[in-house]
Amino acid sequence: MDDDKFQLAKTLAEIRNSFQACAESIDAYLNFIGKIYDTETDELYSKLPWEKREGNKGPFELTSAKTCGNNDLFRHLQAILKQNNRRYTGKAWLHYYWLGQNDDNTIFRRRKGVGKTNE
Repeated sequence: MDDDKFQLAKTLAEIRNSFQACAESIDAYLNFIGKIYDTETDELYSKLPWEKREGNKGPFELTSAKTCGNNDLFRHLQAILKQNNRRYTGKAWLHYYWLGQNDDNTIFRRRKGVGKTNE
C-alpha cells in the first residue's frame, strides 16, 4: 500500500509541476500583451515607420498595421491603446498616442507640448 501512495504522490507532483509551467507561460504572455516594453520612455516605438502630417492642432504622425507589416511592436502598442481607452502616454514619454476613431489599425502620435495654446 505504501508503494501505491508513493506513486500517487509522484503523479500528483508531476501534474502540479505541469500546471506551474503552464501558469508561468500564461503569465509571461499576459505580461507581454499587457505591459509596455520600456516603462521609462517611448523611444522603442520610434522604430515604427511614422508618416508626418499636419492637422488643425499642429503636426502629428501616423503609422498603420499595413505600413508596419503588422509586426509585434505595432500590435503591442495597439494592445496598450485598446486597454487604455484608445489613448496612452507615459509620464516621461515624449509623445501622446491614440488609435484612429474608426480604425484600430492606425495609430497616431503627437509630440507633447505641440498644438497647445496659452489662452
